[in-house]
Amino acid sequence: MVHPAEPENMSNQGGIYLDDVLGTTRALGATGSPFRPVSNITEALELADEKNISTIYIFNFGTYTLPSDVWYIHFVGNARFGSGPRILLGGRDTSQCTFHGVQVDGTCTGYTTFIDCYVRSGCVIYGEFYNCAFATSLTCSGDNNWYNCTFGEQATANATTIAQADFNCLYFGCNGRLILGNSGGGESRIYGDGLDLTINNTNDGSTYYLYGDIALTNLETGVLTLHDRTLQSGYLAGHERILEVSITAAANAAVTTVATVTTQPCLIESIVIHADAAQTVDMTSCAIEGGVGQVVEFISAAVAVQASLDAADKQIYWVDAVRLAAGKLITIDLQGTGATAVDLTITIKYRACVDGGYLV
Repeated sequence: MVHPAEPENMSNQGGIYLDDVLGTTRALGATGSPFRPVSNITEALELADEKNISTIYIFNFGTYTLPSDVWYIHFVGNARFGSGPRILLGGRDTSQCTFHGVQVDGTCTGYTTFIDCYVRSGCVIYGEFYNCAFATSLTCSGDNNWYNCTFGEQATANATTIAQADFNCLYFGCNGRLILGNSGGGESRIYGDGLDLTINNTNDGSTYYLYGDIALTNLETGVLTLHDRTLQSGYLAGHERILEVSITAAANAAVTTVATVTTQPCLIESIVIHADAAQTVDMTSCAIEGGVGQVVEFISAAVAVQASLDAADKQIYWVDAVRLAAGKLITIDLQGTGATAVDLTITIKYRACVDGGYLV
């Protein structure tokens, strides 16, 4: 039944309106119009089928489970990147459907398009993604394409791990932190735009073509082809990087390596000594030094003393700029009266001076 205030030919304005807060059921007069939205996805799909309408507009922030297989429906939410309505895919066939501005969760089959969506962890999907953000894991169930997508959860710094199996995949203009797991075959073309990529594939048979701005860690045993300014096991010049190293050596271990400058020179910008616990009284000092014969003094023995690190979360830091060439070391000089282990974390902020430089 059409609401009296709604002209018959304009009642739905090109879509079915779904609202779990302001909507109601068909039995109570819902027509799926902006004036009388329906409150549940089952009746929204029924109305779309009866009215030959292919778009469902979803308002508010409810969670909806697909009740059956769905084809050629465009679901349009009201937000992006984690704050919109949530759709549980429920293992349904969503061939030729589009999800726009919603959160998606679960498994679907059939080629599906996602735009401005937040894809939650554990999804199994076949299709293409535009301007989407991803949580920590995804499994491909077919050839997938990603365009201008962001990988990894920013708040926790967790990467997104994608299991590609032996499918062919395209990543274009993507950023964030991405791990590609075992595939055993298939071809991937990856165009990065500030992408921190780890290829963690121990199976032969995969081929990767990499382009653009990518910081790459490669554990792949298949075929890897690099193009443009992509760097294998390295970093672009000028990009800020962080290295953290746990130190649990004996308090009297003397000069101990913290980090090695690898491949190309790096600019060291800051170093922090963090006490993970109260440091043993066996430790007298723990100077941070670098270069040939420890000629560079970052934090002196007079500053890095046990009394300055005798409680958890006490810290000592250095901020300046020092260039170290490839092969040079950053060390900690542990001086003390006994061999009780220290419990420290050293955090180093640095940049590669030339493409390919990094600390390890």
